[in-house]
Amino acid sequence: MRLKRDALDAAFSDFIRTRDRWCCRRCRASHNPPAVEIQCAHIFTRGNKGIRVDEQNAIALCKRCHCYFTFRQEEWRAWCEKYLGTAFMEKLRIKYYGRGQKLVASEKELLRKDFIKRTRALEATT
Repeated sequence: MRLKRDALDAAFSDFIRTRDRWCCRRCRASHNPPAVEIQCAHIFTRGNKGIRVDEQNAIALCKRCHCYFTFRQEEWRAWCEKYLGTAFMEKLRIKYYGRGQKLVASEKELLRKDFIKRTRALEATT
């Protein structure tokens, strides 16, 4: 089932790609914004509402790497463990299983505005 993408998801995706300098964390492919070739990849599925917009749960990947890992979940987990570290992944795993609350509209709007503000601040420093 495909998840709906809303304004918060778009702002979060822009923030992650800007934070990671529009560069794939796996293959190091770099693109100029706004490039559709760089995507926001969730470490743990974005279906979990509580961790969906947690910046620790996402990295930038190029379309090719994102697609590759989408169909190779065991490789994805292994790569994340190696790249991010076992301790980081364990903390994120605890968050994933511990938070499952859906955000209300007012929370989503506050988060969206915060991600836009933080994205602009990052863009100003590059």
